[in-house]
Amino acid sequence: MLKDSTIKANSKAYILQFPNSPTDLPVQIGNKTECALLGFVNDLSVDYRMIRKAHPDSSFTKVFTFNSARKSMSTIIQLPSGKGFRIFTKGASEIIMSKCSYILGDGAKVEKFSK
Repeated sequence: MLKDSTIKANSKAYILQFPNSPTDLPVQIGNKTECALLGFVNDLSVDYRMIRKAHPDSSFTKVFTFNSARKSMSTIIQLPSGKGFRIFTKGASEIIMSKCSYILGDGAKVEKFSK
């Protein structure tokens, strides 16, 4: 659920029509990269529209829109427990990875990230 929530929180793209067969292409609106991410969520058998319905933009604590100097965008949401926040960020991999100290490893175990 974390992967698809991340994609939803940082996207304004939409899939208007899902493929009826493996040879059909979806009808998409929005940035090509964001549409590809929604396609990835769809491939995980998750309906991104249900995630958007459960977590509307009005529930976001803060949105840092894309900035070419930062080469990223971020969305901050409050945790369901109400005891803290989670930040979802997407952008240039070299920028994002340079800011990482920890990663989620196997079994969602927090591990030190060595660059």
